[in-house]
Amino acid sequence: MKRERARALRVWADAHTFSSERLRYRAPLPDDAPALVATFDEEVRRWQGWRDSTYRGRVAVQAQTRLFERASLDHCAATILVCTPDGTVIGDYVIQAAGSTTEVALGWSLGPAGRGQGFGTESLPVILDYVHRHVGVPRVRMGTDVANERALRQIAAAGAVVDGEADRELENGSVIRSRWFVHDDPVVRDHVERGPWIPPCRSQGP
Repeated sequence: MKRERARALRVWADAHTFSSERLRYRAPLPDDAPALVATFDEEVRRWQGWRDSTYRGRVAVQAQTRLFERASLDHCAATILVCTPDGTVIGDYVIQAAGSTTEVALGWSLGPAGRGQGFGTESLPVILDYVHRHVGVPRVRMGTDVANERALRQIAAAGAVVDGEADRELENGSVIRSRWFVHDDPVVRDHVERGPWIPPCRSQGP
């Protein structure tokens, strides 16, 4: 039974694998947790606002949650790992549906091996295309600290539109000024509004 489940998960993960010029993207499997946790260095923890005192235990739990959540999008992957061609995990993107099938929130982090090489600018448009065209969601919402210049450049390069600013308290108690963005795909919105439309990943599952 366990072997059958592992085989089914592998087939499902293979159905959520794609690539760009320098990177490979795939749905995670349970044994990816250590590699994913290893990308959460001090800089990632700072921007995410995690408490240092609860970092190790919380991150281990969060990694498992990211690996297994399915949002409310049927069999679509809620987490996509970002990897180099040799398979090294350098970061991840997390899709949070919050009960909606027309809008999702997108969060991400890149570890030290994924920074300073343009991987963020390369990967975000690919993930947005995955969310729009493969998952079938017309609007993606994302935000970042106004002080996070690297993320702001990454989001702007992907063509997202500013959708306001607001103060936000992080887990560690710090308050940041968040700038929010939306990225829309009018073709997918037209499909959704005309319906019924079953995007590719809705027919695939473990």
